[in-house]
Amino acid sequence: MTYPLKEKLRPDASSRMLSVSDIRVLFFTCNRRERSGVQGGRKTEKGEHYIYQTLSSLWMCDPLSHSVAGVDLLVGDGPTNYLDWFYKHTDRVKIHPPPRDLNKGASTPHRRLTRNYIRALEFALSTQEKGFLICEDDVVFADGFWGYAMDAINEMRSHQLRQDGNTLTFYSTGNYIGKNPFYRGQYYCSGGGPFAGLCGIYYDRECLSSLLSYLKKHETDDPADLLYGAWSDKEWTRYATPIGLIQHVGGVSAGTSSGQYWTDGRFGREMHCYLQGWKKQPYKPFELPETE
Repeated sequence: MTYPLKEKLRPDASSRMLSVSDIRVLFFTCNRRERSGVQGGRKTEKGEHYIYQTLSSLWMCDPLSHSVAGVDLLVGDGPTNYLDWFYKHTDRVKIHPPPRDLNKGASTPHRRLTRNYIRALEFALSTQEKGFLICEDDVVFADGFWGYAMDAINEMRSHQLRQDGNTLTFYSTGNYIGKNPFYRGQYYCSGGGPFAGLCGIYYDRECLSSLLSYLKKHETDDPADLLYGAWSDKEWTRYATPIGLIQHVGGVSAGTSSGQYWTDGRFGREMHCYLQGWKKQPYKPFELPETE
């Protein structure tokens, strides 16, 4: 295969390639049934659990899910009994109860989510992995997810970008295809325009400290997703896949939104590669060109 965008490659591109075993998957979660939910702007007596179908989708979407470095459930508040019964029997899923003082002074669901977001980044930095997929607990994954995701991650990591560490969202309600300012490569593009939330984002290890510092400094300013959006715009570190690889399925919010059922209408469409000018090509896996 002749890679058509050789001029965009870093000199050290080959040393930056990752495999699925270099990635750790983290989920924000909470005991939604222990609190009221919000659906269509109205409170419901109890929230809904989606984490079970989310994890089922992760394992079903691609055999490569069994190669990830780890799967961690970061419980933001409340008891973990809704997880213990289902996942205590397996070492593939690690359940992390909320630290005692995690939510001290955090009286709103938005603040509690931001605290858990900060905690997730701190946990990621305590591990040895090179990349992290951090997701909300009410999503599903496209069939063949890891093949497509790794092509996008590795092409992004191999390109000469402003930052060494970047992020890549797999969920978006916008349409990037055909908009030349968003074009970056065959498998990934700039994630500009309206930001759709923290449903599923890949993070290079190199950018975590910068994001963590920003979140701690601005914790009380905005909800977590808006803080990520502001940081990623400021640092020029937000990218996306042209077609979404993760879909939001939660219809009952845990209190961080009005309970509108936002989804990506492009999810599940056939995947393609894109040449400059968004010229559509049949999909082929990403490969670096052989050195001469």
